[in-house]
Amino acid sequence: MHNMQGGFSDKDRLNDMLSCEKHLSVNWSIAAAEMVQQELFQDAMQFLNATHNAGRQLFQVMQQKGWYQTDQATPQQVSQTASQTMQAAQKQGNHSYQNQQY
Repeated sequence: MHNMQGGFSDKDRLNDMLSCEKHLSVNWSIAAAEMVQQELFQDAMQFLNATHNAGRQLFQVMQQKGWYQTDQATPQQVSQTASQTMQAAQKQGNHSYQNQQY
């Protein structure tokens, strides 16, 4: 269904909404990480979680309609990517602030 209202198709609208949710997720993540008061931190984390859920739902709808195509990874590709991610995390851990003495 490509309903055109105001010049935008349903696909265009969902794509715009997903893009907004992605930007909101980044901003709420930064806000939560830099929140001083615990109560406000918890509120920011709830907003972050809600934003992630909304983005996930939009993604799923778009994927079901064929409007968001993704490649199917092979088990070997998944394993390779997981290994590379673990190596990068370990390397970053060696240089993180947690290992520095102040």
